[in-house]
Amino acid sequence: MPDYAAITIQHLMSSTSKISVTAPARLHMGFIDLSGSLGRHFGSIGIALNEINTRLTL
Repeated sequence: MPDYAAITIQHLMSSTSKISVTAPARLHMGFIDLSGSLGRHFGSIGIALNEINTRLTL
């Protein structure tokens, strides 16, 4: 069976001079429950910041 992901990437790289991927920044906050009363000692939440981006161009 052909590897369609590899074929697609090869096609894009041969027909396009550059590829850019942009993703929003993420902010993660961790919370510690020292007593473990919630059933876990650590939990976290993450939010995306649309105004701050990371761009990777190949």
